[in-house]
Amino acid sequence: MKLKDSNNEDSLNRKEVAEKYVSLISALDGNYVIALDAPWGSGKTTLLDLMEKDLRVKNIAYINYNAWENDYLEDPFLSLISEFNNQVSEKKYLPILDKLNSLKEISYQVSKRVLPAVTKGVSQFFIGTEAVKELENGAEKIVNSLLDNTSSNVDELFKNIDNSKQSRENFNTKFKEVIKDIIDTTKYKKVVFIIDELDRCKPTFAIELLENIKHLFNIKDVVFLISVDKKQLSESIKSVYGSGFDSMTYLKRFFNFDLHLKFNSNTFFIEDKYKSFFKNGDINDIGGRELVIESFALFDLSLRDYEQILAEIYLLIEFGSHHVKYQDIFFNLLCLKYKKNYAYYYILNHRENTKIEIRDYLINNNYKNILKIINKIIFFDNKIDSGHEIIPEIIWKHIDSIESTII
Repeated sequence: MKLKDSNNEDSLNRKEVAEKYVSLISALDGNYVIALDAPWGSGKTTLLDLMEKDLRVKNIAYINYNAWENDYLEDPFLSLISEFNNQVSEKKYLPILDKLNSLKEISYQVSKRVLPAVTKGVSQFFIGTEAVKELENGAEKIVNSLLDNTSSNVDELFKNIDNSKQSRENFNTKFKEVIKDIIDTTKYKKVVFIIDELDRCKPTFAIELLENIKHLFNIKDVVFLISVDKKQLSESIKSVYGSGFDSMTYLKRFFNFDLHLKFNSNTFFIEDKYKSFFKNGDINDIGGRELVIESFALFDLSLRDYEQILAEIYLLIEFGSHHVKYQDIFFNLLCLKYKKNYAYYYILNHRENTKIEIRDYLINNNYKNILKIINKIIFFDNKIDSGHEIIPEIIWKHIDSIESTII
């Protein structure tokens, strides 16, 4: 059995979705921040790649920024501006680059003055969150000056605020000029920032990046399309502000509207991805197309979950000397392991129990919705009337193989 390269570049039928989303962005008039909201592993990056192709066709300039690749940096704002400058230059969005140089200088001033001290320091003083305790030295001085309440210190505080406000205004003015030049001197209609993998970033980096976008890039003809799993990001934000913090409402303030990306079972993805792993294989080897589609719903599988499960089956078959006919057992067991972890390990740790005992326990512990899968695993011989016997040895052999295989 050999791995095979997939020839179907759009087995998820994302091209049509990409074209529709680009048409929507093209029709927007003004400044927008849009969330492409879908779970990790659902194919957001693939969709963004397809959208980039269509953006070029529709004469829309775009800046591609992978947030996760940059979250090791301390300043999300400078990181984003640096990427903007580099891509404007590389893609020749501007015939003359003089204004980019002055934009760099103003961006540096903003980075130093956009209240890293005031915002973070005063936030800690008033909000008391653990998240903003790591202050710069300047922040500590400003907060202390606020508490001292001396006239000179108060004057210094407001001077810093005024300087910060002026720096913001200078940046906003200069950035507007750059965007206007891109649109006026080229064929491009607007500028789209495509930000990918925000939900994989450190929560502090993600929060600061969103705050910067909201306050510094509110400019006509600039659209931000941010790929994110909002549910995941909202949970990581809670790690900063506390479990009782309403993080979903907090996130809503940053986005004008959401686009979504759902898995469409009426695609060739399931079979195409299977054939990319098993050249001469058949989808029926893992239970058939309908069972796999059902498993996507029952286990809330992402596309990446499915790919990971296929990769592990491949290793088990290739390196574990298991017969290909047992792929369906592996598929069901791995669905349990990755998505219903408790049920999987309950079976693993109760070899002495009978089939009926294991099944009844799982049903009584809210696993009735996957009864069909449970029956398929523990009643391997399909004889439910033999439920007082232990699970067949072949199942334990497969479980042992899974537990000893690392990918």
